[in-house]
Amino acid sequence: MKKKFDKLIVSASTLLLSLSMISPVLSFATTLPDSTPSDNPSNAVEINTNNKPVSPEASNTADTEVNNNKEEKTYIVGEGKYLSIQDAIKDIDTEGTVVISKNEMWISEPIVIPRGKKITIKDDNKAVELHRAKKIEKALFEVEKGAELTLEATKDDNLTIYSDGHFGLRKPINSTGSIVNNKGVFNLKSASIYPGSFWNKAEFMGGIYNYDGSVFNMSGGLILNMTAKSWYVSPVFVRGGATFNMSGGQIKNNSNTWSNSLDDNKISGGGGVLLYSWNESDPIAKFNMTGGEISSNTAMNGGGVFVNSEEVYLKKGYIEKNKAVFLESTPYLGHGGGVYVANGECDLLTNEGNGFTCRASYVGLAKIENADITNNIAKASDEYEGTYGMGGGLWVCPTGALKLHTTNGIALFNNKAIGPNSAGDDFVNVRLSAAVNNGKVTLPNRMLGGGKVDWYTDGTLINGVVGAVDSKAPRYVKAAVSEPLNIKNFGDMIAAKAVVSNAAITRSQNEAKLFIRENEAIHGGGIGVNGMLKFTDPKDINWTLKVNKKWDESVPKDRRSEVEIFLKIDNTILDSIKLNEKNEWKGEFTELPAPESLIGKYITVIEGERSKKEDGSEVIKETSQWKISYENNKSDKSNELSITISNAPVPNKPPVVLPLTPPDNPPAKTPPLEKLIKEPSYYYESVPPKTGDVDSSHAVPLVSLIGGVLLIAVSKKVKAA
Repeated sequence: MKKKFDKLIVSASTLLLSLSMISPVLSFATTLPDSTPSDNPSNAVEINTNNKPVSPEASNTADTEVNNNKEEKTYIVGEGKYLSIQDAIKDIDTEGTVVISKNEMWISEPIVIPRGKKITIKDDNKAVELHRAKKIEKALFEVEKGAELTLEATKDDNLTIYSDGHFGLRKPINSTGSIVNNKGVFNLKSASIYPGSFWNKAEFMGGIYNYDGSVFNMSGGLILNMTAKSWYVSPVFVRGGATFNMSGGQIKNNSNTWSNSLDDNKISGGGGVLLYSWNESDPIAKFNMTGGEISSNTAMNGGGVFVNSEEVYLKKGYIEKNKAVFLESTPYLGHGGGVYVANGECDLLTNEGNGFTCRASYVGLAKIENADITNNIAKASDEYEGTYGMGGGLWVCPTGALKLHTTNGIALFNNKAIGPNSAGDDFVNVRLSAAVNNGKVTLPNRMLGGGKVDWYTDGTLINGVVGAVDSKAPRYVKAAVSEPLNIKNFGDMIAAKAVVSNAAITRSQNEAKLFIRENEAIHGGGIGVNGMLKFTDPKDINWTLKVNKKWDESVPKDRRSEVEIFLKIDNTILDSIKLNEKNEWKGEFTELPAPESLIGKYITVIEGERSKKEDGSEVIKETSQWKISYENNKSDKSNELSITISNAPVPNKPPVVLPLTPPDNPPAKTPPLEKLIKEPSYYYESVPPKTGDVDSSHAVPLVSLIGGVLLIAVSKKVKAA
């Protein structure tokens, strides 16, 4: 059965766009229904929880509260009645807690969690170690379908679980997991797990192995120090049909660097997490990352995460300091230091592989939101010739496809492609003329947070299965660049560098929730893509703000000089456009983030002038030579905002006459002349409309209809202090 990508559907009823006029600047803000506006708009973003997915832990909150009211049944192992964990589990009817009081236990038979039982295992507030006995050839824990196991130590190092086996040096293990074979639900809340060592007879295995239909919830704990030299072995192995929800904890310091040869594709993948739905007939493996850390792991492809599935959502957490490496027998590997998105075992030239035809509808698919992809490295090997470092931040291979957006998107900058045989500090797109599936890429000209990004050529690529670098071609040099690149639906080779401002960096850091940083690979230090990568909802959700300049009729044409309009989101000025007679006093800011994604923040424009402080830093102030007004304009197009800025002469003030002789009763001390004649300044404060509380002489109502929801934003005039 052919798989189809599920489209992300955002309920229109949850998006309320408030476009409220604020003088002397215009702000576009969003407000949630039935919520109290914050005095500090920058904090309002915390209000929005309606669109966040509910974690498995959160979905069971009601049950947990009920269970907390029950008398918890505790079974002590190591003293008294129970000498083994399994003996205690046998006496538990449906739900109970096993507390281990011994400092060290050797497990000689798998601990089975039977169907219908929910078992929690804890320490006795002191350090406990569980070890595999030499004779055991199965996982330490077998969680049956319909069963649930929770490991919840008082702290991580109070419950430590060791696999202890070098399976390939003994007879092969008769189990897919070294610590947990999960066919039901496994919750890791706290504990330290050491999956052990796997050698080349142990294939398609893991420390925590999750079968079709199982769920693994990791909200804490550690999974550490696995060593493997085997085909597709990973600390967390998620088979087709299984779900891995990671909201906390660490998967760290694990390694698998084995490859038989490139010819039979027996390679290692997923130093931290491996999602394996290989054929079209396989059910989908799912991974939801909303927290936690995947760091310092190593594999041939996907040093941190290997994706061969269609439902992978990376939204929050840290994927850092992972490596994708290669051996001499596999010079074309080393893809995706942090994350690798595969497309199955497909031959690029014949479009066939592993008994099925590779189709555009069947590829690995990862969806990434609000991501900071920085300080990653692509580096050619110092040991072997014929390797090329490509795409310090992101590398897309011939079968890969990519489309980036600004809204909930990524910040991709400050990555490096190091060495003479390298190109594309931040981005590389490889094409192969003989390949059947050549995807296309689109890069936005704004990044996460709304800051502008300019793309420039950074080296030259030549044809090859995974691409190659013309080492004689020049790299990016700031002084030598001209116009930035326009990479939209682009189907050719390109190596590019992102150039961004400090203001854009500030905005992106304020918005980022997922950090893919300091990873390293041959191709794609941060991310390598052979499949499909989406960084947000695929709908056209980037916005445009159109700006029109209107001059008062009393202003002569020869006085209508060029003006500069600055874009501001929150308290950060990002960039500007200039309006003049040549462009008919019209301009626009494009590819802006959707206002509804900036809950509690503001998209603002201001007609300004640049000046310098004493320390040399630049300051933007509103133009003082004109009386300026801002007016919202209703746009007939979706995803479009519009504003008219009007300039009129500053009104003349009547002269101030001072008395020639002081009166008998002198008045209070007179302020300086310049303060007497200065026009009072005002600002507009956005407030919710109330019956009988609308100053019609100053309010500028704007009606916005989005998804059937009508919202009227009203402003009132408040005198400045």
